[in-house]
Amino acid sequence: MLGQQNEIAAGAASPKPEDRIQKPEPLIRYEMAKSLGVPYVAGGLMDQPYIWMQEHAAIENALEQWASIHAALAQGSGGGK
Repeated sequence: MLGQQNEIAAGAASPKPEDRIQKPEPLIRYEMAKSLGVPYVAGGLMDQPYIWMQEHAAIENALEQWASIHAALAQGSGGGK
C-alpha cells in the first residue's frame, strides 16, 4: 500500500479506483486509536489483548521507518520532491 502511495505522490502511477490497494484493517484500527487517544477495547492498558499490542507496535515501527526513509530521501535530494 505504501509503495503505491509513493508512486502516486511521485506522479509515476495513476491507478484506477478498483486497482487501488486499500489500507489493511490493522492500520485503520491503529490510526483510529491514535487519533482518538483511546485503547482498542474498553479497559486500561493492562486489559489489552497481547496480540493487538504487538500489532500496534509493529505498525508504529513500520510508519516510523517509512517517515525516516522519506526524510532521508528529501534531505538527500536537497529537500525537493
